[in-house]
Amino acid sequence: MQVPVSMIIPNPDQPRTVFDQADLEGLAQSLKEDGQLQPAAVEGPVEGGFYVLLDGERRWRAAKLAGLKKLEVYVKESQHENGAHRLLYALVGNMQRSDMGPVDEARAYEELTAGGMSIAEIARHVGRSKTHVYQHLGFLDGKLEGETLTWLNAGKLPIDYGALRALKKLDRERQVLVARRAMLRGSSASAIKRAVARVLRSAPMAYRRQKKRDADPRATVAPALKVHGTVLGEDYASVVEATIVECDQCGLSDAKGLVCQDCPLALMLARLVEDSE
Repeated sequence: MQVPVSMIIPNPDQPRTVFDQADLEGLAQSLKEDGQLQPAAVEGPVEGGFYVLLDGERRWRAAKLAGLKKLEVYVKESQHENGAHRLLYALVGNMQRSDMGPVDEARAYEELTAGGMSIAEIARHVGRSKTHVYQHLGFLDGKLEGETLTWLNAGKLPIDYGALRALKKLDRERQVLVARRAMLRGSSASAIKRAVARVLRSAPMAYRRQKKRDADPRATVAPALKVHGTVLGEDYASVVEATIVECDQCGLSDAKGLVCQDCPLALMLARLVEDSE
């Protein structure tokens, strides 16, 4: 049957939070040119004659973008109980299409377990293993920072449990730094684990550097300075100190300075020396 788009409301228990705007615009164009190929699933009617989306929010959003007045739906009878059935229905639909963020998926699992559903029951309903459910719930143990979770959910970090366990070993500042660089560079899971290992190795070294800097802030050479053989005089003491602090916080340079060669800080310092000569 067809229902006015204006009489359909989104699922209040929709677990998915990421809807790509370009993807919606492409789907809207497809709806205008080719029509709706698959009906959405709704529940209702509920109070006021509205229908609640169970599956098909992308189609509903795209229909609104396309200016369509009605949407093809099939109706499930309203269930007057808690929202667990809506959440589960939407979760299964999203997972069958593989278009749901892993953190959204984990939060749905968390809500279902809070509602009394066992891990085994969830795994059976969504067609995943119990290990899969457990590992996703591990995203929400408080050890991954908000920025890291956002990038993971948006598909900008690899869904690799080993890499994520490695990130959890870092404090907030270093975790976000490593995750941001991995996101911008499209790093693999193995590259992330190597970066974390370098950061962890750099921690005691940073402490030793700090003790030396207490005596003379120019006594230690930061990787970003060393990689280009950059030497700054007394006039640049504050720049040297700031560079050392940045490199200590980064911890991503290896012994040969291969990472630093592409570091914008190292390039800026090299240019600074050229301009001062």
